[in-house]
Order: sequence, then structure tokens, then C-alpha cells
Amino acid sequence: MNNAICALMMIILVAVSTADSLCHEERRVEDTECRLMLNKTDFYAGELISIEFIWKSAKSFQSGIAGDLMSGRACLQFIRDRKVVHTVPLAPFSAPRRKGDSFSISTAIPVRSGNYFFQKGEYQLQAVSKRWKTGLAAFNVHTPELSCRIEMDRRTVVPGSSFVVYVTTANISDHKIDLKAIPAFYVDGRKFWCPVEIVRGGGMLPADTRSHIVLEKGASITAKIDLAEGGWDLCISSVWPSKDLCAVVPPGHHELHLDIELVQERTHIDSNIEQFQVSR
Repeated sequence: MNNAICALMMIILVAVSTADSLCHEERRVEDTECRLMLNKTDFYAGELISIEFIWKSAKSFQSGIAGDLMSGRACLQFIRDRKVVHTVPLAPFSAPRRKGDSFSISTAIPVRSGNYFFQKGEYQLQAVSKRWKTGLAAFNVHTPELSCRIEMDRRTVVPGSSFVVYVTTANISDHKIDLKAIPAFYVDGRKFWCPVEIVRGGGMLPADTRSHIVLEKGASITAKIDLAEGGWDLCISSVWPSKDLCAVVPPGHHELHLDIELVQERTHIDSNIEQFQVSR
């Protein structure tokens, strides 16, 4: 009988000790006061979600959360209807920035078209590791009203030749759309660019103008654009693009895609990516 009582008391002591340890760990994590902040709460496909982790002081920054984030031992969880629908590993962060008495580190991830976990609706986001998790940050994903696709007749460009690309823009919303946009082709990510008109037959887009896209529900338009014509420059240039493609893009293999910047909506619609070659 005495042995049974002693065994029971040992079990109780172990349970209490474990619970106290867990509570202490929970308090330790919460005391770091690390907040997860988003750059905004409404996103369209193709945009970047900018995420900032903020600590209130140098002491709180020296927590397990900071260590895991800086060393790449954490991940982001996207939650919808109380279920984790996608997980993105976080790469190691660079040195933190100091804002007064607080510290912060930042990252960004894309809301890509076609990814199953970014359907229209409400989401929550949190960072987690094996030892902790941050609070939830809420955001909304909106389905784009437009889709665009590019096709080309030829994939090799030489000086003096044409380089025709067909742009098909479609209204995929459930209503008529009337949008002002700045469509532009980009090469190799965003190294070189060429603003274009995708309405009124296509062509180069003059400075300080917008492409006016008006489409009924389910309608689409196709523009034929010769990208060899003058209208290219480096993305970092301070002047409106006006050079020939072969004068700007070096010889070799490259990637091309169209980006439609919707001015009022402050969002972007990306096309498919196509490969081409510049030859001398």
C-alpha cells in the first residue's frame, strides 16, 4: 500500500514539474513580444507579401525566436478555415535593423497565380519553429479580373529582324471591366523593360499614357506587337524606353514575360514566361 502511494506521489510530482516547465517555456516565448506585421491586408495574385518581425527591445531580440529566424530554422504557415493549407520554409535572415529601441527583420513571398492555396478568401499567417509560434496576421486574397498570355512566332532575334509577340488579354471576372493599365514586357525578371499598348492594335506605349482595357464578361482581345521596334531600356533607367531590343538586351538566351500594372487597383497581372534568344 505504501509503495502504491509513493508511486502515485511520484507521478503527480512529475506531472506538476512538466506542466510548470511548459508554462515557463510559454511565458519565455511570450515575453519576447515578437510581432508579425504585413505590409497590407489585401493582395492579388502576382503580388509580394512583405512580412516584418518586430521585437520591442534588444533583450527580447536575443530570444529563441530571433535565433531560429536568423538561422533558417523557422517556417511560415498559411491558415484558412482553421487549417494549415501551405507551409513555406524561411531562409536565414540577414542582420536586423534597429528602429529606436526596437529591432526588426523582413522577408517577402509571392502570391502566385495558379497556386492552389491562394484561392479567393481570408487567410491567416504565422511563423513557427519547433519551440514557438507567433501570433496570427490576417489578410485577404482577391482573384484577378484579368488573365494574359503571350505567344511568339519565332524565338531568335537578330538586328534588323522583327520579333512579333501576340498578347491575349481576357476578362475572367463575373462582370464588365474598365481598367487603366501600364502593360510592359520584361526580360530576365526585371532587368530590361518595354512598355506596350495591348489595346487599339498593339504597339509601344508612349510616356505618360495608359492602356485603357474595357472588356465584357468573358470577352478577350489579342494584340500583335513587334518587340524589335524601339521601346526598350534598363529598368533602372530614368528615361522612358526608346531603344531597339538588340541594342539593349545582350546576345544569349533570355526569359520574357508581360506584366500588366493595374493603376487604380495598385496590383499586377503576370503572363506566362517564354524563352527566346538574341543573336548578332
